[in-house]
Amino acid sequence: MDRPVPMAALAFGAGVLGVPLSWIAGGVCLLLVRDGRQRRRRLHPSVPSYSGFAGLVLLVAAAALGSLRARQEAQGLAALRNGAAWMDGREEALEGTVLDAPADTRGGCRVLLGLRDPSNTLVQLQIACPCPPYRPGDVLRGRARFLSWKPPANPGEFDLGSYRRARGIAGLAVCSLPPFLVGFDTEHPGSVAGLVADLRGRIRRGLDGAELSPDAAGLALALVVGDRSSVPDELGRDFSRSGLAHLLAISGLHLALTAGLVLSLARLVLLPMARRLSPGWLLGAPYAVLVPVVCLQTALAGAPPSCLRAATMIIHLCAARLLGRRGDSASSLGLAALVCLSVQPSALREAGFQLSFAATAAILWIPPPAPSPGAAWWRRLARSAFGLLRVSLAATLGTAPLVAWHFGTLPVLGPLANLVAVPVASLALLPAALLAGTWSGATGTAPPLPLSMVLEAACGIEALAARTASIEGWVLPMLPRDLPGLVLAGGPGSWC
Repeated sequence: MDRPVPMAALAFGAGVLGVPLSWIAGGVCLLLVRDGRQRRRRLHPSVPSYSGFAGLVLLVAAAALGSLRARQEAQGLAALRNGAAWMDGREEALEGTVLDAPADTRGGCRVLLGLRDPSNTLVQLQIACPCPPYRPGDVLRGRARFLSWKPPANPGEFDLGSYRRARGIAGLAVCSLPPFLVGFDTEHPGSVAGLVADLRGRIRRGLDGAELSPDAAGLALALVVGDRSSVPDELGRDFSRSGLAHLLAISGLHLALTAGLVLSLARLVLLPMARRLSPGWLLGAPYAVLVPVVCLQTALAGAPPSCLRAATMIIHLCAARLLGRRGDSASSLGLAALVCLSVQPSALREAGFQLSFAATAAILWIPPPAPSPGAAWWRRLARSAFGLLRVSLAATLGTAPLVAWHFGTLPVLGPLANLVAVPVASLALLPAALLAGTWSGATGTAPPLPLSMVLEAACGIEALAARTASIEGWVLPMLPRDLPGLVLAGGPGSWC
């Protein structure tokens, strides 16, 4: 097989979905027969080939691992659901350790708590009042009303319970008065999770102290730490209806911008030492610095599927550059799918996973425009704008069937809205949000006023583009019977 990693990712996904191994083996055999015929046409018939048997073993093993991983996750979720059967709305004593920095919500605050009894049980503590300055590692004691996650009211509605349980959170604990602080867990602060939680809390406190509007504050938290709970409902609905929801998720655009900034700074620092360094070390050092920065940003965001996919692809590219090889986009995307599904197999059925990989595959299918260094500036600008429009159109058409399936709408002005919103996000919104988060994480204070003004102005432009593209009449309602037509139009249309 020419590309074993993408094929292994497809086989792993088939195993997660429960496709029988015999079907997968039969499909692989058909592919191998086709490859054998093509090889005999190109090579001498007597030339032996062992890649066919190795490919068959690889794909069947990947499918078996996917099925086993999905079964393990299902057993863990079932055990978590059965263990949380006592969460029936009764008020119980509560004692546990704060595992994450508190987050302000519209109804009070939210804290992730690890209970001591039953041990190893995570609950989401909802406090209906301003939250005390809890820190990760604080031991709390009080009383709360424990509730299990409710199933969705409609068949196509987002299942919050499955989403939380897949991340180990068994249920919800609601209390009107904050629990008392009775101690401090000395083991938690030294862990990596504790350090990341402390940094996330410093960033939240710094951004909350900035003089920003609710829209700008919500977008800043969503772009820096991946917390979209502070985004106003109306603004979030506009972003979803206009096809700009990908700007709220930390994904490839965000990590690519971070990678560009880190590589530029590293090369600027190493430039004065260029004469004393070997060429290989000079070219590889910036990529070695980039890997921990990408891992830190992924940990701050909570490693959602879109962020984990982008981080895996960037680390794969860095490894290829460090080894002196050329990165392959299909292998990088397949490796990202394997990593995401290995961490959480149920993510295959989530909208975020499907939209992220569909948009990336559609964009990578488009060949990059040929460089024209000798052309006039206005020609280069027009070529860049046309390339951006093609990328936006490809992502919109490639994800249109999935958007219609999950959300029941199709944004007509999505490509044009992206043509306005993506440059603003790349040049102003994301750099300002990253700098504000870096300032708040390093100092624990609000970012400077000029940075807050840039962030406010960029958020205003993004909100205006989202509200304009989500006007009634420009968002078409979609039904399941419309999906075959969208697949026929969106698939070839995004790859032209």
